[in-house]
Amino acid sequence: MPPSAPGAAASEPIFFCATPPSELARARGGQSRWHNRSLAWCVVDRLQGVSLAAQTEAYAWAFAQWSGVVPLDFRQVFDAREADILLNTRAVDGAGGTLAMMQLPPGNDQQLRGWFDLQEDWRRIALSLVALHEFGHAIGLDHDDSRGVESVMDSRYNERLKTLQARDVARAQHLYGVRQSPPAVPPPITPAPLPPAAPPTDVRPGQVMLTISVPLAPGIYSLDPRKLI
Repeated sequence: MPPSAPGAAASEPIFFCATPPSELARARGGQSRWHNRSLAWCVVDRLQGVSLAAQTEAYAWAFAQWSGVVPLDFRQVFDAREADILLNTRAVDGAGGTLAMMQLPPGNDQQLRGWFDLQEDWRRIALSLVALHEFGHAIGLDHDDSRGVESVMDSRYNERLKTLQARDVARAQHLYGVRQSPPAVPPPITPAPLPPAAPPTDVRPGQVMLTISVPLAPGIYSLDPRKLI
């Protein structure tokens, strides 16, 4: 089951993403896929209202669902330069409407980017389910709005669909084949601490600089030297 999150109660349809139609058309032609079968992903930005641990757990769970049905292995890295898929945030269209957007693989294994909407209330929307949809795009699937068929790749957010549906599995396996062995388990990675931030140069005599260390994840800290008292 996906990491738990309250569902959204909305009277108007909420759409998963604003992926460009040109990229979706390329996917419909079967041109969007990875040749590399071992892919790295990196969390670049934080979402408001969600802890980094919960955000990372939601992404990892979503990648694992796809990895469980096709021969693609996903691992998290902490250096964006090493990643095949960068997970960012941005303001998309305000609360409601569009939740995220994701580039599709163009067929040459170039680095992709995805964006989750900063303006959404992620305490009311299941981030794991949105990620499940977006990562379907990340492996090369377009939207599936077929009437009478349930799919997490439907363009409309549906909190009832908690995992991949038969239609999703079939479409992914059409691109990559059926996984014959369990997904690879990546070795644990301990991220290196960020270097201490340089103190500001405008501290005047008589001022005391207070440095606040904010833990982001095990081994990662953000040092904020900006607060002066």
